Amino acid sequence: PTDFIVLSNSTTFSGLGSGGTIDWTVVGSVDVSHRVGEIGADLGGEENGGVFYPPHQSVRDGSMTSALLVDIMVKEGKSLSELVQELPVYYTTKRKMKIPVEKMEFLMTTLLDMTKDQNRITIDGIKIFRDTGWILIRPSGTEPIYRCFSEGPTQEESDMLCDEGMLLIKNALTQS
Repeated sequence: PTDFIVLSNSTTFSGLGSGGTIDWTVVGSVDVSHRVGEIGADLGGEENGGVFYPPHQSVRDGSMTSALLVDIMVKEGKSLSELVQELPVYYTTKRKMKIPVEKMEFLMTTLLDMTKDQNRITIDGIKIFRDTGWILIRPSGTEPIYRCFSEGPTQEESDMLCDEGMLLIKNALTQS
């Protein structure tokens, strides 16, 4: 089976192929590349569209991704637009909130406690799964902000999920 390594776009890949496994890693191409090698994955991917194809090389490679797409087009006898129409459509929302530096750690601890009974993973921040989408809340690694990402089957639902994530952050801040 193919192992997909996906950072923050689970829904897109979870419905593709058959018999595959999704293995999660933290945000960052270096982390994805290392994990692809550790588990011998057939493919790795990032939310930003970066694709890792280990039989060629273990880093992002747009030219190889293009070549793989052309190969699929030839094998399927379809144009790229026809293939894209077969894929599920998901919408994403991204927001951020400035956080006082002295509250960054406290905020994550509080958010972890507030979401402990929810369907979530905590590999890189807190990713909360809902019936038709998800919310990811994580601190920036470079500045005093928290980011909230969401994905849903419509833009309206994705926006509502991100609103929920931002409200979680605000509520956690009031507990200090």
